[in-house]
Amino acid sequence: MNKLLLFVSVLIIVGVGFYYYISRTPVSAPSAVSEKAMNEIRLTPRQPMTREQAAKVKEIPLAPEVERILAKKMEGLTKFLSASAAPSEILAVNETNKNLSMSDITVLDDAWIASKSITPFIEKILNNKISSELNAYKKSTPGLNELFVTDIYGLNVGQTGKTSDYYQADEAWWVNSFNGGVGMTFHGNIEFDKSSQTEAISIYLPIIDPSTQNVIGVLKGVFDVSSIKSEL
Repeated sequence: MNKLLLFVSVLIIVGVGFYYYISRTPVSAPSAVSEKAMNEIRLTPRQPMTREQAAKVKEIPLAPEVERILAKKMEGLTKFLSASAAPSEILAVNETNKNLSMSDITVLDDAWIASKSITPFIEKILNNKISSELNAYKKSTPGLNELFVTDIYGLNVGQTGKTSDYYQADEAWWVNSFNGGVGMTFHGNIEFDKSSQTEAISIYLPIIDPSTQNVIGVLKGVFDVSSIKSEL
C-alpha cells in the first residue's frame, strides 16, 4: 500500500513539473500567414484567384523602423522599373500569351514545378533581357534574395533564379498587387520563402505601361529578414 501511494505521488510530482515546464517555455510567434495557410489559399486545380479570395489574406503592419526601410526598397524598385526594359518586353509577352488557355497554363506550370533541372523553356526566361536587368539590380542591392516579374496573366516573364512555380495568378499576393488592373504596391508578412529558403519579407509592385498607365504585370522582390535587421 505504501509503495502504491509512493508511486502515485511520484506520478503527480512529475506531471505537475512537466506542466510547469511547458507553460513557462517561450514559444516563438507564428508568422501572420503560415506556410500551410499560404498553400491552402492556392486553388486546386489552378484557376485565377478572385479578389474576394485574395482579400482574406491580411497584411500585418510591422515596426515603424522596418516599414521605413521597406518603403525605401519599394521606392528603389519603382525607379528601377521606370528605367528598365521590362514594360516594353512585358507588353510583347502579353500579346504572345493572350491565346494560352488555362489548360495550356496548367501543363506549363506542372512541368515547371516538376522540373529538377533548367529546361530549355525555363532557360529562355532566365536568360532574356528582363532577367539580365533583374540580376544586375539584385547584384547591386544587398539582402535581395530573389526578383521576378510576371505578365498580365500571372506568368513569369523574367527572374533572377528558378522560382518554385511558373503561374502566379492563383496566389493572393499577385491578385492583390494586380488589383483588378488598378495596381497596388505593398509588402507581405515575415514568412519562409521556399524559393530562396530563408525567412523573408516580399515586396509587390504593379508594372505600369508608361504610355497608357495601365497595369501590365507584377513584380515580386524577396528581401532577407536578416539584411533588413542590419539596417535598423
